[in-house]
Amino acid sequence: MWFARRSLVSPLALAFFSAVSMNVYAVDLLGAYQQAKTNAPVFQGYDATQKAAQQGYYSAVGGLFPTVSLSAVGNATAYNTSSYNDSALWDTETVSLSQPVFNLNLWGTTLSQSDTSASAQATYQANVQSFILTVATDYFNILQDKGVLASDDAAVSFYGRTLKQTQEKFQAGLSTIKAVKQAEANYDLSYATQIKDQSQLQIDVSNLSKLTGVRYTDLAAPKETFPFASPDPADIETWVREAEINNKTLIAARLTADSSKQVITEEVGNQLPQVNFVATYGLAHTNANDTVLVEHFAGERSSHSWAIQLQASWNIFEGTALFASTIQAARSYDAQTDTTLQTYRNTVAQTRQDYRSVISDISQVAALKQAVTADELSLKQLDEEYKVGTETIVNVLDQANQLFSDRKNYTQAEYKYMTDTLTLQEDVGSLGLPQISLLNQWLTTSTSA
Repeated sequence: MWFARRSLVSPLALAFFSAVSMNVYAVDLLGAYQQAKTNAPVFQGYDATQKAAQQGYYSAVGGLFPTVSLSAVGNATAYNTSSYNDSALWDTETVSLSQPVFNLNLWGTTLSQSDTSASAQATYQANVQSFILTVATDYFNILQDKGVLASDDAAVSFYGRTLKQTQEKFQAGLSTIKAVKQAEANYDLSYATQIKDQSQLQIDVSNLSKLTGVRYTDLAAPKETFPFASPDPADIETWVREAEINNKTLIAARLTADSSKQVITEEVGNQLPQVNFVATYGLAHTNANDTVLVEHFAGERSSHSWAIQLQASWNIFEGTALFASTIQAARSYDAQTDTTLQTYRNTVAQTRQDYRSVISDISQVAALKQAVTADELSLKQLDEEYKVGTETIVNVLDQANQLFSDRKNYTQAEYKYMTDTLTLQEDVGSLGLPQISLLNQWLTTSTSA
């Protein structure tokens, strides 16, 4: 009776989780990524941040080009003297052009903003690659969870049958209460594990839906012929050299250091003379007559004026502010250089680690696949022997535990290989849509032929 009651609970739990997953759609990895790229706010934020940095560069460059300004003044004035009483309207228009001739501060600012904009572009590319990896990881986590649940379902079914057999043997006097308790314990544990893994599936489905805006659970899974291939080229040093050149995070760090260096030039420029070429043209006009025209407008109703100048200024001393700002910029550059060096070391170490992880994953997949086959044969033999009374329940349960453990490990190793392969590509800066499309070719939906 106990077993019959417990066996009814699992379908109810499964029904609950099925109800939670009512929004079910079929999609492959490429479709999930495209959906996430369109709907994820974080992805839109990456693009906006990069474009804002680019406008900062355009703003700085503008300081190197001429500045043209136009001003206009209009007046009405009444004149009341002992000799005359009159009024006049007059207006003045002035156009001026100013062009920096020597300004190291502006030049340093422009170079700094150029490097900042390039760094933002590299950071954007790094963020896009990280986003691709996140989507793929969430996608494969769901598939891994479903594979683990398949093993859980098999475990619950097997331990349920074993418990029933042990109970029947106990009632017939062919088994002990200890054997029954051991069978019950294994069944209870497998059932609890099934519930836990069902919850994990729902969590991972939600993680992907936070990016895509759609709750996907029916995903294209790897084909039976999926190739667990070694990295190409099969030379770790080649991958490291590629990472040293093309890793987007490392490129961004180097450009940020370059930008910090140009800030020193900018601060030094504040301590040097600044020379500007200035040209102005003015036009004045009045409607004044007679005495007012002569006395106040030099007898000219309209006048033109031109001026061409070289204007120089030199902020020679400003307390300790200028000197301190230059020292601060130099120390900031030193700090960013150290940060870049650490980023470089981290990149090299991570690339080596990820390359070895892929190699290890391939071995793990092959070994666990063989282990599962051996476990299945061994369990089948022990189970048959237990049925006829020539084997103990302890050995059967131990072998069953080993089988279901290896099945889960095998599933996890398969998807770990896929995410580690993408991570290695991210290390060398090559992770993008082509890699996702290539991987997607090895996936198939459950309804595919």
